[in-house]
Parts: sequence; C-alpha cells; structure tokens
Amino acid sequence: MRCWTGTTSNCHWGWGRSVDEVERRQVVVVGSGFGGAVAACRLAQAGCDVLVLERGREYQGNFPRDARDDWLWKGQHGPFDVRLLRGVNVVTAAGVGGGSLLYSNVHLRLPADGFGDRWPSGWSREELDPYYDVVSAMLHLRRACEDEAQEHWPLPPKAGLLRGAADLLGACKDVFHPPLAVDFGDPRYRWINEFGAEQSGCRHCGKCSVGCNFGAKNSLDKNYLPLAVRHGAVVRARCEVTALSREPGSGYRIVYRDHKLNTDTVVLATTLVLAAGALGTTGLLLKHGEQLGDLSPMLGEHYSANGDYVTASLGVEKEWEPTRGPAITTSVLSDDGGTWFLVQDGGFPAFSVLDPETGVRPDRHDRALPVDDLTIQPGHVAILLAMGRDSATGRVRARRWCGDPLTVDWPTRENAAFYDAERDYLSDIGFALGEAGDVDPGRLTRVPVSVHSLGGAVMADSPDMGVVDRHGEVFGAPGLYVLDGAAIPAATGVNPSHTIAAVAERNAERLARLLIDDPGWTTPGLGTVPVYPDPLPVS
Repeated sequence: MRCWTGTTSNCHWGWGRSVDEVERRQVVVVGSGFGGAVAACRLAQAGCDVLVLERGREYQGNFPRDARDDWLWKGQHGPFDVRLLRGVNVVTAAGVGGGSLLYSNVHLRLPADGFGDRWPSGWSREELDPYYDVVSAMLHLRRACEDEAQEHWPLPPKAGLLRGAADLLGACKDVFHPPLAVDFGDPRYRWINEFGAEQSGCRHCGKCSVGCNFGAKNSLDKNYLPLAVRHGAVVRARCEVTALSREPGSGYRIVYRDHKLNTDTVVLATTLVLAAGALGTTGLLLKHGEQLGDLSPMLGEHYSANGDYVTASLGVEKEWEPTRGPAITTSVLSDDGGTWFLVQDGGFPAFSVLDPETGVRPDRHDRALPVDDLTIQPGHVAILLAMGRDSATGRVRARRWCGDPLTVDWPTRENAAFYDAERDYLSDIGFALGEAGDVDPGRLTRVPVSVHSLGGAVMADSPDMGVVDRHGEVFGAPGLYVLDGAAIPAATGVNPSHTIAAVAERNAERLARLLIDDPGWTTPGLGTVPVYPDPLPVS
C-alpha cells in the first residue's frame, strides 16, 4: 500500500489546535522497543506500509556523558524517563530502540512453568521456543563465559565473586551465565554489520546502562530497525503521540507532535500497533480509550514490577569492580517452591567525581584492550540485582490533576513475603562477600523501583479477563494491537526483553498474514536458525 500525504490548512483535531499535515498509512507502530521494532520489521518484510513513531531521540554514539547533558526525558530530551508513581518508581527509556538502549543486555526465556493460568490458551514454552530462537539469531546472543567472548577481555572479577558467594551458600549448581546481546568482537576496530549498522567490540567499560557509544550493544537500532527500514518502513524520532481515535467505518486516527519541527500531524491508518512500553501503551489506552472502542474493564489491571530489587554491598572483601565488564554477566536462581527469583551481578559506569562538570567517565578514557595499570574505582562495592515472580496484581490508573498522568496502586502487603525473601538472599550473598555494610533502597523507601514494568493491557481469552486476545488484538477495537510488555499477563521473573520480543515475533507473524492475505507467510528464519540452548537451570 502506497503512502498518501496531503497537506491541509485549518484542520483541527478536537480541542482547537491546528495540524500541519495529514497522511495515510497501512500500519502505524507507536514505539520502537522490543515490541515495536520486531513488529515493524516483520510487517515491513511482509510488504506492509509501516510508519514507526518514537518519542525519543536517535542515538548514534552520542549518549550523554557530561553532567550538563540532557539525561532525563522530562522536556523531551534525554533517554531516561524516571516516573514516581506513588506505588512504584519506574525507570523506562526514550529513544530509537526503546529499552534496548539502556538495558543490561540479558536474554532469558520464560521457564515452562511460567506459562500459568494467567496466560491465554495456545501459549506455552514449546509454542514460543522457535520465536525465541529467531530473536537469539537476530541479536547474536553470546554468554560472557564463552571462549569467543573472552578473546579480548576476560570475565570481570564480579562474575567469579558472585559464583564464589553462591558456592558458600550451597547454591553452586544454581549459578549460570545468561545470554547477552553484546558484540564481543575486536574493540579496536569498527565495522558495518549485516543490517547496515556500525558496530565495535565490547570494551568492558560498564556503560551498558547509560547507553553504549561504541556500538557494542546489539540494541534494536543495530538490527531489527535498520532491517525494517531496508524493507520500506519509515522511523520518525522525537515524534510523540498526543491523540488516538477510531475512524468512522474502519481504521484509526493518530495525532503526533514532532518535537524537532514543533508541528502536529494526523495519520490515518487501517492498523494501529501500540508498543510504547507497559506504562506508555496502558497510558494511551486509558487516556483515549473512549475514542477507540468498547475496551475491557480490565484495562490497567495485572501490572507487574517483575519483582525488581537492588542493593549495594559496601566494603566487600575482594574487589568487585562494578565499573568493569558488561553490566551483567552472571546469575543465580533461587527457587524454594514458594518464591522464585534471580540474583545478578550488577555493574555501573565509573563516575568522574573529581570533576563537577563530568557525570560519567569520558569515553576517550575507556581502553580498547586491558592494560596492566588499569585501575577502576570504586572497587569494593558490590551491586546485587534481583527480579522474580511477584503477584502481578498492581493497577495502573489515570491521574488527571497532578504531576504524572498515571499512578500505580501496588499491593505492598501482598508482595511483602516475596520481597523479604529477595532481601534475605541478597543479604546472605553480601555476608558471603564479606561486606562491611549495605545500602538497601527498598527497605529505606518501602516503594519498589522497577526497570521491568509489565502488564496493564494483558492478553487473555476473554475481555472479562484481559484487554487483548491471545494474538494481541484489543477486545472491542478491531485492527488495534498491543505488541509489547503491556500485553504480558504475569511477571516473567527473568529479564523480560526476550519474552516481549518473542511474543511480538509470534503475533506480528499472524498480523502480517492477515494484512497481506497470505496464511502461509512465516517469520524469516523461523525453523531454520540454530536452536539456542537455554542456560537457566531447573531447580
């Protein structure tokens, strides 16, 4: 379907603001993270006309480093969107590539027993495994313990220290190295990858969580998105959706604000895919639901913080060196039959505390290869991360009169035993590391911090159980789809990016078949890419 663009004058969209342009598209995808990038790529490969709207910037080696740079999304500038939502404090990303720009690269599959009653019929680990394999191939997953991954840099000290602490606790069989979307090639050189994006090898600088300016992260702007563009998709950065409504007859009207040009544009699309993240997608549906259709009363329900918890162990006996290596390399599974969670070795970039004008150590100081006199401080601080299967019974609600337009009602009491189990295990590991003390934000604030928000517009078999059907189509709004973390019906317990992408692969395939009227169309690589072994131990 060809794009038609027409300029209109004096056109209005509901509350008196004029729009500068009207265009028509077959598919509009809102968001470019693990749901949106996958959907855009596969629909474009199937021959659909696709427009991707991303509120954040495009980052090509220009993530912020100086303290005076734009770090926060507030004001439509930086990559970090920090939201204090009363019940939960949430950190999300804004940029072309979504959460893949700032996450810690970990890709783990949802265990078979994770597909419980909350998941709709037809979903299982067996069903999803072929799509997991496709995502693994697209992102070139590698584990930090592999010989190839250690050709230029060894495993950082924190990997061995976490393994040693787990061994002291009798959990050596529960330690493993998760797959990472990191390029471990030669960091001294740059090259163009198979998708046309520039990359380089990992420098073990610990900057995964603030954006990699060397191109070592296999983030979505290095694979799915350039492949989508190669097949005709259009990606527009700094374009934020401000209004959604159903068109008479069929299709949807999308209004977005171009923050570069300060213009407002209307797009008419036959199919609308929401992939703005759990809070972004749920927020759009809450705000514009009355204009979209007869939506389920379950909208906003089953929010999950994915059990996120973090502590810092101070003065550990041996140097943890949190600023060396990929952000995460090693994990430990804890499963006592009642609570289920993972603990991972956390890292963070070195901060230049002696220079008040510098936030993070400048990239020019990051060595391509290790040297004998390499010293990184602080070395004796161990960052421990946990995530797991919380109750997923939070509720996202609209808030009209103050601050953030959303709030989250989080059942703290219902999750108290779960968080206590995480906290106790992290404390045990800290003790095994010989810590002198710890910093526990969860205990201090009593408000969980989540970087893995899920749910709010979950998949289900009927509208009295969820917001979208098992294929991601919104009940009561034909042609409107949710293909991101908002649709995941329960906590994954593991880092959720891999499951979000695999679910999007599966549902985008079905959507492509409908749009091009070809029931035989399949996801490229499905069934032909190598099977990627899942390292997560079964307790």
